[in-house]
Amino acid sequence: MKTPHFAIIGAGTAGLATAILLARQNIRVTIFEKVSKLEPVGAGLLLQPSGLAVFEHLGILDHALKLGAYVTGLEGQLADGRLLINSHYKQAHQHYFGLGIHRSTLCHVLQTGLEQYSDLVSWRFNHSIENIQEQLQEVRISGLYGDLKFETRFDAAIIANGARSTLRPKPWVKIDKAYPWGAVWNIVPECLSLNPQILHQFYDRSQIMMGIMPTGAIPDEPTQRLSSVFWSLPANDLKTFLTHENTKKGLVKRCRKTLETSRGLVRKRSRAQ
Repeated sequence: MKTPHFAIIGAGTAGLATAILLARQNIRVTIFEKVSKLEPVGAGLLLQPSGLAVFEHLGILDHALKLGAYVTGLEGQLADGRLLINSHYKQAHQHYFGLGIHRSTLCHVLQTGLEQYSDLVSWRFNHSIENIQEQLQEVRISGLYGDLKFETRFDAAIIANGARSTLRPKPWVKIDKAYPWGAVWNIVPECLSLNPQILHQFYDRSQIMMGIMPTGAIPDEPTQRLSSVFWSLPANDLKTFLTHENTKKGLVKRCRKTLETSRGLVRKRSRAQ
């Protein structure tokens, strides 16, 4: 009996997780990725209990827990120090928690989980897929490898190259517009003045929202714990954010004031407890 052979386009989180699931079923997989190699990029993200259940199913949960950061809840604080949001996973179930993890760490954990299936998985880096054609008995994939055109055939193709993929059939796309809000971010050493198991958000009316999320560590520096700092703003403002020196100074001043207020409240809560 012929072993099925699937193509996966995109070596991000979805593509790598799908590759593990297919290889576990003895299905051959070829992963196409347009970059020449996978490199650590991106900020932190928060895996919810449902995502952690998938990781357990994939057999990579323990590895993720070693490098990620346990997150037990979300606290959203107003400029005057009052809590607008005080939500914790234990309110849903005593064993629930989230996991803050750097995006590069997430891909590392998935790649490591895929290594045990090396006899079923092959990689095609520097391959840009331009077209997918469905035939009666096969799927034809064509594109560029560097400057060279290529075409190859598979039993099925899985499109996993991101929300802005141009490969998806138009009937699949129900909404095709960018989300109007985004965020700038930075990775910093773990913020020890705040509870390291809480996702902290700070609001000033409807004008400002910043966040500090526990992010764990990256594989190359497993002992250096990290935090992700996010600053939310309209997507149209992303290009001009902090382009003026006065804006930078004002932002730093407001951030310091917010964090000083937060540290004072944390100390008060600790004494009250």
